[in-house]
Amino acid sequence: MNVLFLDIDGVMNSANGNGPYLADMEISKLVLLKRILVDNEFDGVVISSDRRYSKPYMTQLENAFDQYEIFIIGEMRRPNDIDEDLEDNRGKQIFDYLESSAYSIDKIVILDDMDDGISDFFPEEFVHIDRFNGLDGKTAERIKAIMRK
Repeated sequence: MNVLFLDIDGVMNSANGNGPYLADMEISKLVLLKRILVDNEFDGVVISSDRRYSKPYMTQLENAFDQYEIFIIGEMRRPNDIDEDLEDNRGKQIFDYLESSAYSIDKIVILDDMDDGISDFFPEEFVHIDRFNGLDGKTAERIKAIMRK
């Protein structure tokens, strides 16, 4: 199984975004995401965005993804209390997701506009997104190169 870990803010929308929007995501980025998923034979996405904490937002996100046949196969766990575990960053949460997943995962790519420990765990699979532009054609090419390895 091939899985794309997906942050939303700064990836599916951008500081330079020009709409139109669906569930606070630029429609052009939804179209590109769908193309990336199909072209690279991803089975679905795991939501790594902090927006996963909001049930109303997740419902909007799921509805938007359904329109583009983008499949959410999971979401990462909430971080531990920061006072208890200073090392519980997004990279560790992705690592824990993979360790506990019921799926047999072959390849992953991680899209995020902030590193938050991701490159410490996944230097080859992490694609750092420029939040001013979000998901774009250059990102699509980087993903394709990762998936060919």
